[in-house]
Amino acid sequence: MGGICLVLASGSPLWAGELLTAPDDTPEADRWNTVVPQPVEAVRAPGVWSLPSVVKVGWGPVTGTEREDLADRLDRTLGPLGRRWTVAAPGQGADLRFEARSGPDEGYTLALSPGSAVLGSAAPAGRFYALVTLAQLLPPRARAAEPVTAACGTVTDAPALTWRGLMLDVSRHFIPVSDVEAVLELMALHKLNRFHWHLTDDQGWRFEVPGWPKLTEVGAWRTEGGQTVGGFYTAVEVRAVVEFAARRHIVVVPEVDMPGHESAALAAYPELSASGQGRDVPLDWGVADGVLSIGRPSVQKFTADVLATLTDLFPGPWIHWGGDEVYRTPWMKNPESLAWMKSVKASTADQALGAFWADLARRTLAAGRIPIGWDEVMGFPVPEGTVVQWWETGPRALAAFQAGRPVIASWKVSSYLDYPDRAGDADRAYWMPFQTLDTVADQPFWPPGTPDEAKTHLLGTEVELWAERVLPEKLGRKLFPRAALAAEGAWRGVPGGVPGWRGRIEAHRDRLEAWGVGMPPPAQ
Repeated sequence: MGGICLVLASGSPLWAGELLTAPDDTPEADRWNTVVPQPVEAVRAPGVWSLPSVVKVGWGPVTGTEREDLADRLDRTLGPLGRRWTVAAPGQGADLRFEARSGPDEGYTLALSPGSAVLGSAAPAGRFYALVTLAQLLPPRARAAEPVTAACGTVTDAPALTWRGLMLDVSRHFIPVSDVEAVLELMALHKLNRFHWHLTDDQGWRFEVPGWPKLTEVGAWRTEGGQTVGGFYTAVEVRAVVEFAARRHIVVVPEVDMPGHESAALAAYPELSASGQGRDVPLDWGVADGVLSIGRPSVQKFTADVLATLTDLFPGPWIHWGGDEVYRTPWMKNPESLAWMKSVKASTADQALGAFWADLARRTLAAGRIPIGWDEVMGFPVPEGTVVQWWETGPRALAAFQAGRPVIASWKVSSYLDYPDRAGDADRAYWMPFQTLDTVADQPFWPPGTPDEAKTHLLGTEVELWAERVLPEKLGRKLFPRAALAAEGAWRGVPGGVPGWRGRIEAHRDRLEAWGVGMPPPAQ
């Protein structure tokens, strides 16, 4: 199947390929060569670590909620292998033990010897990632009676980029919580740490805002072929997703596009538009003309209430406000908008957009959050601290780097995973370029002409899955294996792909299939 049906139980970079000893031509040795993302340093050693039927665990520095999270990860790792774990008794040797080590929070060490596995890090995220790597050094599934072994060796690893993201659009097609959580689980297994949740767009509003009930009563639904389709997340569900992600060291970054892409909200509250006229939630894809009416008191209250809701539901540092593809013409025909433009000394619609979005960004900063905008926001002055996401043009991205803005690189030509990976994809729109593994590997971190000193402003990279043509059952085949390759690029910070990526990704297909991910066949 094409979806995701997880079957998991409850300085200079060093190339791993240069450090591995000669392969033994065994499955255990092969798995050291196919870990995704490839570790910075992986050195094989003689012998194998055998997994007993009951694994004795020494928790060391791990306590509280971190222990609960790692216990869950152990269940998910050992269960499919017919194994379980118990706490090592005092004075008893541990088969697997956690240790405190110095280093970056997301960095870790993993040492496998015939007698034990030792996972070390300075922080919970690193210990989590050590366990994720260990899982890939073991077979994905086994029967309880079968021996389970991993080749011995040591791994020293840490990410190159802070932001290793994946965006999921749930507006064009509503994605149920169970599928969102499946995506988060797969992100964690590839050490991706930022979940960009595109919650609103012209075709649907997907979360509750107190005092604005029609956003989900009206704006979350549309009629297609005589049937009502759509959905939304309650506040309880949003908090559950945020917690599910946090247990996997993933920060959820909500996006509410403003002031454009607002047709669903305007279908619910026409008075927020410049015309005040009613409309339906759009059925067609692409960019509709829904835009908030600047200068109207109700719009100011609306944006304030949305901001308050987002800060309440999402504890992470960032809020994404879009700012892209805004139809400005309605403002030039609306007396309230024209009066507001005069008050902020905006003589053109472009200047009005800049004033509106910059005000929203300042209020976000005042609320203790960091605003993010698509690269269109570089067309006007925005407050210091604003993060810019590069998706379209090189000149705007270059301007962001040169201005010292933190930049997320997600150029559409190499990061939009809704684009087809091969000819014959029935979901392909005529204008879509092909998005092969090669184009994903070539994802640029900065546009041509970026000065070396400006490249330090790269926050990280991200891939996007827009859902105009993606139903939940297609998530697996659209995301993978391309998202796995993107995760490796972000972890290692190597533009153009880590050498040997093609063989690793093809071998990784077997593990993805064992995890229950439906994918397209390998390219011929």
